[in-house]
Amino acid sequence: MIIKATGDISKLAKHFNLPLVGLEIGVCGGGMGCAFLEAGFDKVYSIDSWKHLNQTGDGGYSEEWHAINYNAAKQALAKYGDKSVIIRGKSEDVHDQIPDNSVSVIFIDADHRYETVKKDIQNYYPKLIKGGIMSFHDYMNAGYGVTEAVQEFCKDRYEIFVTYDNPDGEAGNQGATSCYFIK
Repeated sequence: MIIKATGDISKLAKHFNLPLVGLEIGVCGGGMGCAFLEAGFDKVYSIDSWKHLNQTGDGGYSEEWHAINYNAAKQALAKYGDKSVIIRGKSEDVHDQIPDNSVSVIFIDADHRYETVKKDIQNYYPKLIKGGIMSFHDYMNAGYGVTEAVQEFCKDRYEIFVTYDNPDGEAGNQGATSCYFIK
């Protein structure tokens, strides 16, 4: 099974009979974590610093913007009780809080710089079970390092599948893309 819409990643996990344990890095308001839990996931880890960082993208936004999103994520994920585990901190500092070989789907939408994406892959790939899915947002966006880091890691190892944020699995007006590979 191959998916074309990023939102269908839960269907892919179910298709392959994977344990329904997810991890989102770069949470913002908790949208992907909620989508996993609405799809029936048993547990979802949500990792974000929710603070201003010296970087491009959402991380560079104001402390006020991050506080609003942190509160929104806490509120949105609270209804799932202990199925939702919120970890506040930089992804490179908190990876040891996730057991190795315990997660079936990882969705990364954090710092999009090459070196940081590369670190996230190195730190979180061991968390992924055999047959698990690692996905990255903004895969084809110019000016980010996501494409280079993912292609470098997957070279001669894994096939990369491109998905679109549009629910129809098409580029749409904004053309936002993600990608995934299967371990």
